[in-house]
Amino acid sequence: MADDTSPTIPMILTILARHFAKGRAENVRLLVLHTTENPCANRVARSVATWFAGASAPEASAHYVVGPDEVVLCVPEEDTAWHAPPANPYSIGIEHTGRAAFTEADWATPEAKAMIDRSVALVADLCVRHGIPAKLVDVVGLARGDAGITTHALVSSAFHKSTHTDPGKHFPIEDYLARVALAVDALTDRFTKSSSGPSTEEDATGAVTEPS
Repeated sequence: MADDTSPTIPMILTILARHFAKGRAENVRLLVLHTTENPCANRVARSVATWFAGASAPEASAHYVVGPDEVVLCVPEEDTAWHAPPANPYSIGIEHTGRAAFTEADWATPEAKAMIDRSVALVADLCVRHGIPAKLVDVVGLARGDAGITTHALVSSAFHKSTHTDPGKHFPIEDYLARVALAVDALTDRFTKSSSGPSTEEDATGAVTEPS
């Protein structure tokens, strides 16, 4: 199950989705990347989250919606969002403001780069807190039950429960995963240092003392 540690990502707004299932049947082992099929622009993430929360919302949801300006939490991590069946019980769904049809140029705009920066930070945080490796899980890995990061398109190909192709063939997945891995290493190093306490030559206040 999701742990009790809160996300360390700044600028998270909460707008709870209308449709999701309380609790989880399995531990989280998979992070699924989506696109919202909207423009990549400021306030779009908030607009999508508001749509998930509205009275006319479809029976769908994601845990997070990421835009260039903010990250919105729509479903608590300890609950089950409806985003990529049949992987919902053990996955966290992350929507990105953008389209599966985006070109390489579309993903290289300042807005898209800002959104990806936020997504990398969020996903690295999720990997560290849930013990998920920063690696791509392909169709074979999904069928095997591997842990890692995947896309809605790969889930669709593996289980044939939908025909979704997001985040699209031009999403910079290799660079994205490399950046997530670096961010995971940095977070892990920071957490290790913060939990190890002062060294033998440093007291609890951080003042360096001369060795005897």
